[in-house]
Amino acid sequence: MSFQHLSVSERETIAQMSYAGASVSVIARELGRSASTISRELRRNGDSGGYSAHKAQQRSMKRRSERRVNRKLDDRMVAGEVRRMLSCRWSPETVAGRLRHEHPGEHKWHISHQTIYRWIWKNAGDEGVSSSLRHGRYRRRGRSKREVIRNRKSIHTRPSEVEGRDRLGDWEGDTIVGRGHNGYVATFVDRRSGYLVASRMRNKRASSLNQAAERAFREVPVELRQTLTVDNGTEFAKHEQLTRRLGLPIYFADAYSSWQRGTNENTNGLLRQYIPKSTNILDVMPTALAFFVDCLNNRPRKRLGYLTPAEVFNQSGKLCN
Repeated sequence: MSFQHLSVSERETIAQMSYAGASVSVIARELGRSASTISRELRRNGDSGGYSAHKAQQRSMKRRSERRVNRKLDDRMVAGEVRRMLSCRWSPETVAGRLRHEHPGEHKWHISHQTIYRWIWKNAGDEGVSSSLRHGRYRRRGRSKREVIRNRKSIHTRPSEVEGRDRLGDWEGDTIVGRGHNGYVATFVDRRSGYLVASRMRNKRASSLNQAAERAFREVPVELRQTLTVDNGTEFAKHEQLTRRLGLPIYFADAYSSWQRGTNENTNGLLRQYIPKSTNILDVMPTALAFFVDCLNNRPRKRLGYLTPAEVFNQSGKLCN
């Protein structure tokens, strides 16, 4: 049986079990892997701060990406031909396509345009490479201007009580976007009851998100603000400020793991029945959004024994309607 790389979900299991103190052999039995595979994974992709599934996945993908670049473009003949084609002002996509056309049965010449771009970036100081691009340069888009989220607390450090959905006040948060990025809605859903609070945003800046969250939680008592789990969108970059204002500890799900916020994802889908993707959200009045939210909070749910989210959430007797 050929070796298969660890999947994201397997790395999630390793992170959770490792954090809980499980031994390498126990983790290996759980995943049906060899103990040496788990030991090597923890050694290669862990660090002094522990093992993070998200960081481990990034490190693994980076190594695999670098190996692909080396295997293909460390061949002098291949690299020379790529360099020659780039000097003719051909785009990396054109170069990749032409190489496949000229060498249909030779695997080493089958290079994706993404690999060529990575090679260009790796050789950014080589004027003979970067200056040959049609646009005169290669710039990685979306990196330098992207707002950094500092001091994130991982979902793996979240209190264990959150997983059981036995208490009210553990929230999941996200945003939905309008047509052409014209407006957004910040949505926050209680995991236990499915109760939704939401507020409109004009843009996706972190300051706008914080203001929307404060409006959304205005009627939610402090006792019902236990935790908030969000994705890694830059609108949550000012999460520490939001925690101070709302008294709500915030945890970040792993990248590309929307299932870790399944309640929120599902509720956003229900809200889309009222606000389709073709909607300009700036045209949706706050009163209309409040009506849509109220409709969802008063819709019976099978998982609640056909009670409504509002009925379950109001068991606390503290929420003002």
